[in-house]
Amino acid sequence: MGDGVADDTIALRRCTFESIASQRGINLHGRTYRITSIINIHGVPLIFNGRLNLDHATQRVCLLARYTPNPTYPDPVPPDWQGPVLLDLVVDGTRCTAADQSGLIYLERARGAVIAGCQVYGVHSGPGIYVRSTSFEENTKPFRPPLPLDTDWSDHAAVGTAFAPRLTLDPATTAPTCIRILTTDVALLGGELCHGIIVETPYKWDEPGVSSMHDHYQKHGRVKEIHNHIRGVVIAACSVQGGYYGIGLYSVAEAMICDNTMADSIRNISIQNNSRSINVLRNFLLGSSSASIHVAYGCQDIYVQQNLIEPDLAHGEGLMQTYVGCDNIHNAPNLSLIHI
Repeated sequence: MGDGVADDTIALRRCTFESIASQRGINLHGRTYRITSIINIHGVPLIFNGRLNLDHATQRVCLLARYTPNPTYPDPVPPDWQGPVLLDLVVDGTRCTAADQSGLIYLERARGAVIAGCQVYGVHSGPGIYVRSTSFEENTKPFRPPLPLDTDWSDHAAVGTAFAPRLTLDPATTAPTCIRILTTDVALLGGELCHGIIVETPYKWDEPGVSSMHDHYQKHGRVKEIHNHIRGVVIAACSVQGGYYGIGLYSVAEAMICDNTMADSIRNISIQNNSRSINVLRNFLLGSSSASIHVAYGCQDIYVQQNLIEPDLAHGEGLMQTYVGCDNIHNAPNLSLIHI
């Protein structure tokens, strides 16, 4: 186990079951583990310091974390569960080529989750990291504030400790989502078929011929409202290379995208679908072939400041593109470098 050759899927699944029972985390001890199907980290508070090689032609999800209890597990997840923490983890999807949209790391309703110091590469299709929420009641509680701008993002242990504790947090005063993705690198191989980091509150489309916000706008001439945003998201000091969207936020509120490096994406950062109160700060954005920053479909209160943008490859919208019902979009001061 942990030699990078033997199939460690079953052994790692057993570790997750034991961690649920003992309420203890998993330490991979810096070794390399070969994974041939899903590792469901539902209920596991901590995985860190190791490497997972995804080696299967038909399976895209490597790590799957769900907040909702699963009856197949021996113990239910406590109601104050604060989500998984992934520290200093390498996930290699180079040998996984199936076309699926679920991502190498997939977190669903993983409130309080932290992904820090990780590397995700070899992404052929879908997101490298995909976080989504489906709860309609989560926005009724107050939220923890974002990490301060002078936070040392490289101190993964301290950042993880700040957000990992479960039992000491008061559910009445704790943010129900609060996702932290820090100092994590994502490398994409699939061009327009894949994305770097996607955080999304999904819609339930129940109308024939309507499966996206674009479809809804084309049919009704207005943007569909949403009131159950994922809130309290920080994506900081990450790097994404390649793909369609480097970072994408869909129906996200009270978020910060700062100190990231995005390169060679179609759009480096995309904010869509009624997103609210987003700070886009001090990012280095280069090589996009469309808008470096894309804001669309009813977004409000988006602050784009102190970013360094090199839109040399862009076709007409090098700095920023905003359309369809957006309001209160602040775009200053930023520095755009165009090489002639």
